[in-house]
Amino acid sequence: MTHHNLTTFLKRKMPDPPGSRIGVCVKGCDSRTLVALLQENLIDKEKIYVIGVPCDGVVSRRRIEKAFNDEVVDISFADGKVTATTRTGESQEFAKDDLLFDHCKSCRYPNPAYADDLAADPVAEPVDQTPMWAGLEEFEALSPEEKDAKLAEVFETCIRCFACINVCPVCWCWDQCVCRSRKPALVSQRVGAKENLMFQMIHMLHVAGRCPSCGACDRACPVEIPLYLLHRKMNKELHEMLGFEAGLSLEGKPVFQTFDVNDPLGEH
Repeated sequence: MTHHNLTTFLKRKMPDPPGSRIGVCVKGCDSRTLVALLQENLIDKEKIYVIGVPCDGVVSRRRIEKAFNDEVVDISFADGKVTATTRTGESQEFAKDDLLFDHCKSCRYPNPAYADDLAADPVAEPVDQTPMWAGLEEFEALSPEEKDAKLAEVFETCIRCFACINVCPVCWCWDQCVCRSRKPALVSQRVGAKENLMFQMIHMLHVAGRCPSCGACDRACPVEIPLYLLHRKMNKELHEMLGFEAGLSLEGKPVFQTFDVNDPLGEH
């Protein structure tokens, strides 16, 4: 199972022959980004053909590669095990569960929320449908001062390469991004902990209500900043305040296009 969220390529706005349709394969989390984009009419439903791929979790190639000093050229799967082999023939076996991305371990939507066709039979979904926010407990237990220090430490390593924005399927502005603009220069182009945090907070707020925590930003980051946790925190707040999760149904509406007087907004 590829870890790439292929809906990202739909925002490139490449010229296509008249009447053509774009085929795209989506896992459960990928399909939720697609639904969010369809809800906002950012994609023409009639111009795409969606093949759903039921997913039993994606392993981290980065974690595998860290176990070797040489290039990994082959990865095979069998009976819950993952075997990796390097260019020089060195081989090592891992338990698949140890290599799964964090968001895969707590995923409640392994089957596509929307697809024109399925590539395989749906996989079993978790019985417990309670939203999971694993990984946030340690950060939320910190004092405000400790949180500031932690964020400063984390974002000090950001090199502002824009990889996280480039791979984000719901970061749609692309060539008009406020974080890239120099005229007007609304966001500093300096690289430092404070400026980097502002850059990431703007990205987080711009994708709020559309991000299903697919983890694409995390996987793309060359310095391994835990961006996924930042977006997971945002999603937790939206769920607690508004009972909302992104991209579950085409019949739904984006969270900021709805209003319910009974929403407990501001009570937490």
